[in-house]
Parts: sequence; C-alpha cells; structure tokens
Amino acid sequence: MREHRFVIVKHCLWLSILCLTLLCTPTFAQSEDSTAIAEEEISESILDKLIVDESVTKLGRDFYEYFFSKWEEPPKVKNYTVYLAERTLPRFGTIVAVRVNDDRIFERFVQPRPTKIEEAADQAIRATLRYLRNYQQTIENLENEDLSGTGIY
Repeated sequence: MREHRFVIVKHCLWLSILCLTLLCTPTFAQSEDSTAIAEEEISESILDKLIVDESVTKLGRDFYEYFFSKWEEPPKVKNYTVYLAERTLPRFGTIVAVRVNDDRIFERFVQPRPTKIEEAADQAIRATLRYLRNYQQTIENLENEDLSGTGIY
C-alpha cells in the first residue's frame, strides 16, 4: 500500500515538472496579421461543412449512418451545417428531418426497415444537395456587381 502511494506521488511529480516546463518555455512572437489569418483558417476549417447527428433511437442512428456514408460535399459550397434529427412514434417508426442552417428542408416518416431507411436517406441527400446548390447560387448572384449597392438610397 505504501509503495503504491509512492508510485502515485512519483507520477504526479513528473507530471507537474512537465507542465511547468511547458509553461515556462519561451514562445516565439508572430505578427498579428499572421496570427489572425491562422486563427481564421482554423475556425473556417473546423466549423465549415458540419453534419450533426441529433438522433435518439437506433432507427435515427441508422438513417444518419446511411446519410453520412453516401454524402459527398458539393463543390464551391461552404459555411453550412446539416442537422439530422428525428421524432419518434412508438410502435410505428419515426419521422426523420433534415435542417440546413436552421431551415427545414426534408421531413419524412420512416418505418423500421433497412430498405425504407436507406431510401429516405437517399431522398434526404438529394434534397440537401439541391438546397445547398440553390443557396450558393443565390449568394453568388447577390455578390454580383449589379445587385450590390452602396447602402445609400
């Protein structure tokens, strides 16, 4: 028992020395511009093109897995989050829903059969891709010089 305490104290001592060494190591200064650019790139890569699973049952999880396994990101489309959610209906199945950036774009009742789940996932993928392409086209049209204004009436 006494040897066990000694080993724990020894490991804690090494861990604290390692932490102090890392904290006391001098850091190299970077310019503010390069730091801001690096932070922006990291935040864009982390928060861009997310697919969020909000399922609560096995049927919802299967829908998510079918959707995710067949999903291919559309080119030139960025800054979107796809939410896959469900509402359970005991003894009947579930209603699966797909939202993109808080806009509900797909909702369907699904029976607990693999073929029906896969069919619903395929339909959801098509609806999501259609929505994202239309969304990107709208953004590109609004960025066009003809539609951009100065903000002055």
